[in-house]
Amino acid sequence: ILSHRYQHFYNSLFISGPESLKKKWKEGMLDDWDIIGPESARNILDSFLEEGHRNSYNYIIALYLKCNGDTNRVIDSENREIFVHYFEKLNHVLNLKQGKKWYPKPEKDLWLGTSAFDYGRMIFVARICYFIGYFSEEEAWEYINKFSRLAKNDFSNWSDYAKSYMLGRGMWNANRDNQFDPLTRSLSVLIANKYSPWNKFGWGY
Repeated sequence: ILSHRYQHFYNSLFISGPESLKKKWKEGMLDDWDIIGPESARNILDSFLEEGHRNSYNYIIALYLKCNGDTNRVIDSENREIFVHYFEKLNHVLNLKQGKKWYPKPEKDLWLGTSAFDYGRMIFVARICYFIGYFSEEEAWEYINKFSRLAKNDFSNWSDYAKSYMLGRGMWNANRDNQFDPLTRSLSVLIANKYSPWNKFGWGY
């Protein structure tokens, strides 16, 4: 998803660009993930193989559905502020124009969870770690394949994967609509365009 948004190759890890682009991505990996080299990159990726945002996000989604989005029905007073915060994010996503399009039946769609958001980001992190010299191509593909297998285990088609990814993205920072909408447009292209890599290779590739 992110590779499509940044117009990277889908059949190669190669990324074209000046040396300054590598510096930019190194800074991005540091700022976003505290990745400063191969070891810290492996630590992040290995931790997300076991758990990530999906663990807490999916628990909150289950509670949201149980309470019909009503924070007054949350019994756990100790974590009430946290639940209110994420309930508001979910409501925000569902009320966006693109949110209404992607989640027309929240009581069904939200059960897809958010694991695709973890998998998609970590695949992109592995790719960037190869580009900036932290990983060999072999190691990058090893991580990419591990997260791909997790995704195939959790979902049965690209549409559900896309819904899960955007749900995770929304819970992570739904208020940044300037990023939410472009991503949904990228997903729409990937799903609808018969020449997109998703349709060219299919879910089971």
